Amino acid sequence: MLPSKISISKDAGGVLRALAQRARLTPNLLARMALTTSLEGGALGQLARPGEGSGQEFNTYTLLGTDQDVYLALVELVEGNASIELDSDRLIDCMVAHIERGISQMALRVKTPSDVARLMAGAPA
Repeated sequence: MLPSKISISKDAGGVLRALAQRARLTPNLLARMALTTSLEGGALGQLARPGEGSGQEFNTYTLLGTDQDVYLALVELVEGNASIELDSDRLIDCMVAHIERGISQMALRVKTPSDVARLMAGAPA
């Protein structure tokens, strides 16, 4: 079961705010896009969570909507390992780490709203 709220690091929150201004999209939508962008890039490897989530806070239902089970299944599929079982806390940590990695990736590639459209269409931005 997911907590009602999740937080990203302060650094990632600052980058997300700047990205939201450039892309003219809400932070929730950008965070969801960041999650899928990072998942597309594969497993995180060594999980490194910067900070303790003292940055931007998201309502989990607003962030993931009715598809939260799908997003969690995708995180589990990408991060799953036969030798390591992902408990719910580790799964949430992986999801937050993917959001933060995706924010960093998107910040490098998105300068205008049209860059977001190209990124989501699969074309290089």
